[in-house]
Amino acid sequence: MMEWSRLRYFLGVIRHGSLSRAARVLRISQPSLSVQIRLLEDQMEEKLLIRTPRGIRPTAAGLLVKSRAERIEREFQDLHEDLRLERFEEPTVRLGVQPLLAACFLPIRLEAARKLGEKIRVEIIERANALLPDLLHQREVDGVLMTRTQFAPPGMEMHNLTVSGYAVFSRQSSLIRGRKSWRLIELLDRPLVIFRDPAGIDQRLLDLGQKTGVRPKILFSSDQILSVIELAVRGLGWAVLPRLVSGMARARGLVSAPLREPDLSCQAVLVLPKNPSREPTSSLLRQLCGVV
Repeated sequence: MMEWSRLRYFLGVIRHGSLSRAARVLRISQPSLSVQIRLLEDQMEEKLLIRTPRGIRPTAAGLLVKSRAERIEREFQDLHEDLRLERFEEPTVRLGVQPLLAACFLPIRLEAARKLGEKIRVEIIERANALLPDLLHQREVDGVLMTRTQFAPPGMEMHNLTVSGYAVFSRQSSLIRGRKSWRLIELLDRPLVIFRDPAGIDQRLLDLGQKTGVRPKILFSSDQILSVIELAVRGLGWAVLPRLVSGMARARGLVSAPLREPDLSCQAVLVLPKNPSREPTSSLLRQLCGVV
């Protein structure tokens, strides 16, 4: 008898082009995944996958199995969706979210929706940007909210969102004394801890340093907000962060002042499937995220 789990693993290997990557996403050990693929090939009595310089690819027989497996996958997902909607009276949406947006942006949008009297049940799965497209492919979510557009899968509906501007954070109250705002060029001689994000603050500072001859004092950079905040709390440098983390930073004793720069903002992208049958949930997600 055919086991759906083997077909799911088979699709995962094709989509990721690698046993190791597929094993990480599917949360199975690589040896166990190899065994499941071998058992499927034995059951089909065909070689389904081959290794190439560009990764693992399906054979002709593998393409046929892939087509049928994707059809079964869609049936399972539609059934799961129908059963899920039957359980709740309120409209329910499932959203894959990058952790920073889940902690700082989404609560604001949920609060706004509640104030408008909108009753939406939201199921959130937090993942790194690079892993969010897999949730869409496997239809574990109705849409994803990410901060790095290069990971957005092709053929999807995408909406760019401006989440917030930027600010400078420090433990020193002198940061805001007598100053309403700062410019990046004024930070070149300050010890800085930088959040590495799509806005490219670190590269902007380096470019300014080349133009002015003043090398920026970037002591530390990270793509993890909490690490940057912790260093600023310990007085190791001034932090340049999106303003949406202001509440989190104030709770740790940091003060802030806005960073005034043209075309500098923290951006996010809402990614939705182009599927008419899923339009009701897509409409709810656009509404939730403030897409006009």
